[in-house]
Amino acid sequence: MFSNSFKYAIKGVLYLALHSNEDHKIMIRDIYRVIHVPEAYLAKLL
Repeated sequence: MFSNSFKYAIKGVLYLALHSNEDHKIMIRDIYRVIHVPEAYLAKLL
């Protein structure tokens, strides 16, 4: 029902919400390894 882009974006945002704070910044390269989405594609989505 949802597109793959939507699913990848939700996974990325949820990862950011759960793992980042003011002292620990998350980079795209940290996220794509965990949620198994191509780095360039995830960067465009977020």
